[in-house]
Amino acid sequence: MGRPAPKDLTQAAAAGRWPWAAGEALRLAGWTLAHSAILQVTRAVVDPRMPTTGGSLRHTYYQGMFVQVLIAPLMVLSYVMWRRRHPRGTLRRWLAEPMLDPCAWPSRLFFYNIMGHFVKDFATKMPALIAAHHVVCIATLSLQAFVILDGANSCLLGCAFFELGSAAYNLVRLYPGCERFAWVYLSVMTASNVAAIWTMYEWLSLPRRGPVLTAAVLAVTLGLAFMRQKVAIEDVIFQQNHANL
Repeated sequence: MGRPAPKDLTQAAAAGRWPWAAGEALRLAGWTLAHSAILQVTRAVVDPRMPTTGGSLRHTYYQGMFVQVLIAPLMVLSYVMWRRRHPRGTLRRWLAEPMLDPCAWPSRLFFYNIMGHFVKDFATKMPALIAAHHVVCIATLSLQAFVILDGANSCLLGCAFFELGSAAYNLVRLYPGCERFAWVYLSVMTASNVAAIWTMYEWLSLPRRGPVLTAAVLAVTLGLAFMRQKVAIEDVIFQQNHANL
């Protein structure tokens, strides 16, 4: 049997386990290339002329929704598999788990996919606000996966909730004239932000959360939730005003 995965990169180096870190980096690179390929296929299928909407290429919204709608349920699968392995385990205990449990492969698969999805976007045209959002998400997920470890499922589930709100955002960018979609967008975005804040609370409830880390997590999570909610409200107000003209 192999040795357990290290708790952080410092321990990995001390134990001569850099191959573990290198393997993780290679997996992330592979998934980034996979999502880049999916993006190119989506472009060819949706519209090779590459029209833009909302400041981004139209086909990128379709590719984003593919990740957000189909990949996010991996976290549900992760919980179901964990419960089968730990029948007396609670949701709170699962949220505290790292991604190192043998049955946590759905969580890891979600992590690889969402990171690949974010990284590949930097090769495409996107608004500055979305780019800043991606930088924050990549940094947060990397620290969680490779340094902090415990509470990974809380972090990833919060990311999944945020991504469901992003799927609604993509929907209204693709169909900006549909008033019904606008209200669905606002409802889903609000629910996803509230759910993500709940996962943040669960994450902060774990031990070894010092004041600096707590402040950083509060700033990132609440900042993202506020920014996303603000954009959603502004979008709906704009659409209502435009419809009344």
